[in-house]
Amino acid sequence: MLLTLVLASCRRGHRQAPSISRSEAKALLLRVNQTLSADDRQTIERYVNRRGLIGMAHSATGLCYRIEGDTSGRPVRAGSWVEYRYRISLLDSTVCYEPREPKGIVVGRGGVESGLEEALLLMREGQRALLIVPPHLAHGLAGDGKQIPPRAIIVYEVELLSVEP
Repeated sequence: MLLTLVLASCRRGHRQAPSISRSEAKALLLRVNQTLSADDRQTIERYVNRRGLIGMAHSATGLCYRIEGDTSGRPVRAGSWVEYRYRISLLDSTVCYEPREPKGIVVGRGGVESGLEEALLLMREGQRALLIVPPHLAHGLAGDGKQIPPRAIIVYEVELLSVEP
């Protein structure tokens, strides 16, 4: 009799997860993404205020940046070959990457964080930039699998060394 009661209670406790439509799932994911983005914006604002970072601008995508230096250098365009030095750290100042050698890329072909490409397109040869890049413009939900953890906001310090049209 005890075995019958245990089995009966197990059956009652097992419920099938409610199914939702594709449009409901899409709406739910949209709300989650909006909430995460709003949280990231607040975290970035607190960081900027705590550090006293003056002159930071915000793009429509959520990139927070400050570009400094001479504005007479060659501008970056999609398809430009650029060389730059960089340092990537987390908001807690943990340095993730600081290569000794400059890095070169063709802007607009991917292969780097979309937040970095967005910032490079705002820069001119010889300028420096401080970027605070939210996860959706950096390494996203997964991180980079090495030094950058999942959903990390990263701080980029970039010096644009050269621009080839």
